[in-house]
Amino acid sequence: MNTTAYADGLFFLQEHFVEVMHNQEFVAMPADEVAKLLANDNLNVMNEEMVFHALVLWAKHDMASRKKHLAKLLVHIKLPLLSPQVWWHSCCLSLSY
Repeated sequence: MNTTAYADGLFFLQEHFVEVMHNQEFVAMPADEVAKLLANDNLNVMNEEMVFHALVLWAKHDMASRKKHLAKLLVHIKLPLLSPQVWWHSCCLSLSY
């Protein structure tokens, strides 16, 4: 793998995470790649709610097959930084299955 191309791609993902999370390529990513992205502390986001929202978008794209990955992926979300309202709304309403 070309390390320069990888570094450039990673930098793009970090800087443009909000746009990337709304792309079809993001919701098609395998769980291990989503985990690497969510674990990245250099994501250019206004707050942790954006990272959590990205996880919700990814999970809802195919909840039936992805719910088994949620516990592993949630460890990468800084839950204390989320407001209780965001947590309640996303978990209890949006992720219901």
